Amino acid sequence: MFDRDILENWQREDDLFVLTKATRNIEYLIKSQNLVIVAGHSGSGKSAIIQHIALKYKRNGWLVKPVDTIEEIKEVYVSGKFTENNTVFVFHDPIGKESLNEFLYTSWKKYEETLRYFLRKVKLLLTCRTWILSDKKAKGCFEEVENIINLDDAENKLSYEEKWQMFKTHLPNAEFIEGKLTEILKTEKYFPLLCKLFARKKQSVEDCINFFKEPIQVVINEIEIWKEKDPEKYCGLVCLVLFNNDFCLTDIAKNNELFKKCLNICGLPDFTSPATVRTNLELLEGYFVKKIGDTYHFYHDFVMEVTTFVFGKDYPADTIKYADIGFLKRRVRLESQNKFYDSFVIELSDTYIYHLVDRFLNEIVGDRFMEVIFNPCLRNEILTNLLIEQFRSNKQKLNMLVQNTELKYTEDTERAGLEKHDFSKLDFVNMIGNISPLFALVVFCHDKLALFCLKELQDMNIHLQKANIFLAVCCNGSIDMFNMFSKQEVYRSLKEKSLNLSKEHVVSAFHNHELLNQLITFGIDVNTKTCLLYTSDAADDMQCVDLGGRRIIKK
Repeated sequence: MFDRDILENWQREDDLFVLTKATRNIEYLIKSQNLVIVAGHSGSGKSAIIQHIALKYKRNGWLVKPVDTIEEIKEVYVSGKFTENNTVFVFHDPIGKESLNEFLYTSWKKYEETLRYFLRKVKLLLTCRTWILSDKKAKGCFEEVENIINLDDAENKLSYEEKWQMFKTHLPNAEFIEGKLTEILKTEKYFPLLCKLFARKKQSVEDCINFFKEPIQVVINEIEIWKEKDPEKYCGLVCLVLFNNDFCLTDIAKNNELFKKCLNICGLPDFTSPATVRTNLELLEGYFVKKIGDTYHFYHDFVMEVTTFVFGKDYPADTIKYADIGFLKRRVRLESQNKFYDSFVIELSDTYIYHLVDRFLNEIVGDRFMEVIFNPCLRNEILTNLLIEQFRSNKQKLNMLVQNTELKYTEDTERAGLEKHDFSKLDFVNMIGNISPLFALVVFCHDKLALFCLKELQDMNIHLQKANIFLAVCCNGSIDMFNMFSKQEVYRSLKEKSLNLSKEHVVSAFHNHELLNQLITFGIDVNTKTCLLYTSDAADDMQCVDLGGRRIIKK
């Protein structure tokens, strides 16, 4: 049902599709290659192109499967619910949009080998933003450069004639004097998207040049007008922001408090009908909003980024308190931190640190605590000190830091190996799978906060060994943390095995040489070989690793 709704939405969008040289190049490449990656900046037409090609395959009898995660592809492979050499998957931004997403990147790596096997039988069309490809980590994921077509490259970027055709297709009745049209066709960034948006904006052609030259400011001005003069319409956008770009009327019953907060922000009474919000969202369809099935989403990432930026600047405290915790990780930074390359990042003054501390204090003991661990704001020293003070006076929350939680985004965590050259700390916690927030704080080197919590918990006679914290310390490599364990605790920990992992092998894997020397004094044998588990999703053999040279020995 959901796939059908998505494909119907694609078909509506495809009615005005303009064939370009880049589209032909991608069509030609996918005939001979089972994986094609289409890269480009936001609004360059990546999604429209691969969806257009996928629809052509569908008309030729192929099964077209839109997916949001690599796990979905793996599930289809395992279930056998595909037709060999007659199935095409469409996957947008598999490892992140604004920047490389640590969780998505780790998932991709985990199933990369499975994907290689599967791609012998199916086709996969991917989109990826250009700056993601420039990340050195992404090179490993997308190493076959001959499968990548970059819409920003000179050979694939839109020509003057293609822009003219695209513009006339969307605005067939617009009459321009030659000079004005030439000025519009000089636009590089967002051009395909702007043609769609302006055609649906239904304003005079006189506004067209300004719209194409300053699209961000035009959208900002539009939002500000609705905020002042059309609160019902503005409320629809606020709902999309706070419901994390996934708003359905049934969600209101599940989270009526959040819906009321949206109403209050917009100055609307609590008894405002959800149907009123829905009606106003429908008025924005095709411009700010799209509807898939019964659910509303922002029409495009560009519109979402501008809207969330405006909302976050206008209502920083509400953004911190109510926005999805993942949104805060992606979008919110403190002004005192280094500048971020993304122009849509919401920079908060230090005035709002206290709001972030309150949110972090609640979320770090919740089931999505990893979103806090990876939030760059947690590296801010002032925020860290304030969070320490909160934990000092809240022993209940402090105690909750040692409660293990199964990471929701981990699957088959046992199928990994320390011997992989690109093995990361996130791979490591995925191997463990069931960890505590304190374990994560130690592993990801939030040392000041972690050391405080360790000392406080020891003073409270909390048995840290039960929480497997010593294993996390081996990953971290901190001598100060190591010295917090008694000799008896170290001896006991070294005898215990977690997922067949010896502590000395964890220390070696993360090059913690000083800590390794400490462990040698406890009598560990550096020539020990430890059987590790599968190195990849598709491996059939067990493997061993030599601690000293990390030599792989296959059984």
